[in-house]
Amino acid sequence: MQFAINWSSEASELLEARTIQVDMFKCPDWDDVVSPAQAQLPSYVHFPLQIGTQQHLTWDFDDIEKWLNNTATRFVNCHITPKIEAHPADISYDALIPELSTQVQRLVDAFGAERVIIENCPYFAGNVEKGYLRHSTNPQLFHDIIAETKCGFLLDMSHQVLVCDYLGWSFEEAISALPTAHIREFHVTGIGTRLTGVIGDHMPMTERDWAHLDFCVAQFESGKWQLPEVFAFEYGGIGMLRDLCGSDRDVIAEQVPRFYEIVQGLNHSVTMLQ
Repeated sequence: MQFAINWSSEASELLEARTIQVDMFKCPDWDDVVSPAQAQLPSYVHFPLQIGTQQHLTWDFDDIEKWLNNTATRFVNCHITPKIEAHPADISYDALIPELSTQVQRLVDAFGAERVIIENCPYFAGNVEKGYLRHSTNPQLFHDIIAETKCGFLLDMSHQVLVCDYLGWSFEEAISALPTAHIREFHVTGIGTRLTGVIGDHMPMTERDWAHLDFCVAQFESGKWQLPEVFAFEYGGIGMLRDLCGSDRDVIAEQVPRFYEIVQGLNHSVTMLQ
């Protein structure tokens, strides 16, 4: 398992100064970010692909292939975000599943099931206003898509925290109900108040977030959950993400070493179990 963080100028400087240790940089599919990131570390692209929005009609498979061939990108990730703009607001679960699975299957057909991963996405007030369907919170949805397409799973811890906070669910029960036997990548950030005053993810870790991560780490250590190939801390970055959530050098300097130690501990634990 390798440890990745969002590329940012702050992270780049800290790495150059040997203040932090990182295995990979995680980047948007932007040349002006990937190029400097690759100059320092193996770097991979996190694609902005969405399932359930009609975005699949505009996918550029040649562009995806370019990133797979020219970076350390292992997976073609896609976000399960069914919205009213693409589906009737009262669409049934049984009617929605084949539509979403068909879109994921297009990626599987193009790149192979072993390279495609689906991600759980946040459902909270802001996304409800954007027309997200409640079906996206159903853990069975991810099991059904994986069963149909044989793809893998990207587990985003902070997304599930937002779902649980909004719906009043138990975090431990809700996250464990997801297809944890199929995890290929794992994302984590803190939950906090963004610069716009809205509560969201991609923020620095708080003690509550570390406690949630402790639960997840225990599941990985026990073998109850599949250990991911990539463990990514998604704080920091550029553009809108930086404007909304910040990219504080001191936060990165303080929190990244703690993450790195956690990842190294997980790798050691798995080695001892083998």
